[in-house]
Amino acid sequence: MNNKLKAILLTSMLPFTANAAQELTPWYVGGGVGINNYEPNCDQKTMKECYGDDPYAWDVFGGYLFNDYFGVELGYRDLGRAEWVDYANKLNDAGARGMTLGLVGFWPFANRWSMSFEGGAMNYLLSNNKQWGSEYYSDSGVAPYFGAGIGYNFTENLKLQAKYRRYENLDEDKWNTLEMESNYWGLELSYRFGHTVPAAVAPVAIILKDSDMDGVTDDKDQCADTPGTHKVSANGCTIYREVTEKHKLGNIRFANNSAIVHTDSYGQIEKLANYLKQHPQATVFIGGHASKTGNPDYNMKLSEHRANAVAELIVSQYGISQERVSYKGYGITEPLIEGSSAEANKANRRIEAYISGTQKEAVLKDEVDNSMEKKISLVCESSDIAGGWSKKDITPVAVEVLDFTLGTMSIDTSGAKLTSVYSQIVNGVNYAIEFDINGELYHSFVYRSFEGGMELMMPVQVGGVCE
Repeated sequence: MNNKLKAILLTSMLPFTANAAQELTPWYVGGGVGINNYEPNCDQKTMKECYGDDPYAWDVFGGYLFNDYFGVELGYRDLGRAEWVDYANKLNDAGARGMTLGLVGFWPFANRWSMSFEGGAMNYLLSNNKQWGSEYYSDSGVAPYFGAGIGYNFTENLKLQAKYRRYENLDEDKWNTLEMESNYWGLELSYRFGHTVPAAVAPVAIILKDSDMDGVTDDKDQCADTPGTHKVSANGCTIYREVTEKHKLGNIRFANNSAIVHTDSYGQIEKLANYLKQHPQATVFIGGHASKTGNPDYNMKLSEHRANAVAELIVSQYGISQERVSYKGYGITEPLIEGSSAEANKANRRIEAYISGTQKEAVLKDEVDNSMEKKISLVCESSDIAGGWSKKDITPVAVEVLDFTLGTMSIDTSGAKLTSVYSQIVNGVNYAIEFDINGELYHSFVYRSFEGGMELMMPVQVGGVCE
């Protein structure tokens, strides 16, 4: 009987176990052990002398919570046995067991701690074991019970409770031999199925500030207050280009049929040397010229000697590296004044110095936009021609270009997917890529050097490359 009832109760909980992995369910199961004391003790009509009781009681149960504070429980309980000697000097025993149904209430009063209260009815069977030659007797009935307890949650599923219960009217009416009550103290362990489903957290929009309005947010901007007209890199710094300029620094004169520099020209040569010292990347080209007086072949050699004289003076007297100085003679091939007058001869007998230097010049946004419009048109018009753009497969390098581009954006780029890749081989590789972010199409232009360094050539734009 006991094993059968336990199996039925535990089997009935299996559907709830299967559902427990989804969320914290209202279903729970448990069991308990304790000590039970029947009352009154040894003062029944049939009791002559009391012996040691078998006070150990146990129960199993399952419950359903209507909310966190109120529920219902169904269980099976065995309250142990009492023993005595009757007036015929026969040993007797009796015990109650049966199904219970009741209401339970919970009151959480501290972290993990709670009080419980219960009340219900027990459909009991009162019987003895027919030992020592005594007559067998039994009866059944319904007895009310109530109780209270204190519990501690080890986890959201596992709870241990200390319980007290009082049972009334555990009577044997068939032979009118027993009228008992019962007090129970014990411990119960229960398990609630499932787990807590965290509440969905609404995404919080993070607005990133761009103080200098250059298109790069302050958290990534390494150059504050860049001019609004300048194109900037991914870290917010002005992009510069190298510009080559030529400077003509006046004429250095010589006497007729001479390659010796006039001392009044030393000042000009010194200015030239000082400029070269201040601009260590610059180089100088010395061009020698002659007048039309005399033989043209001789004048060609004379102009070259004059250019060489100035070049050697720059190197030897002012310490400029030989690699930065070059020269050439032009003879009478490039006169300033035609003819052979005194005025013409004086003007044409000269040295001209041309400085080739590089300096940084900021790239302006308008220039970039125009340049990029041209590049976009070339991407869409050219197809697999030498030096032109061509559509490529999506490669690991193209994915690296996408990752670099996404790192420059201030929106949520999770889920970005590369859709199209175009490339052009220059001194490195230009990439035009299209990519999708949550259904929105974007494109960008990126320059990648052969060493792997990358630079965003324009801010990311909405739409496809050729739209």
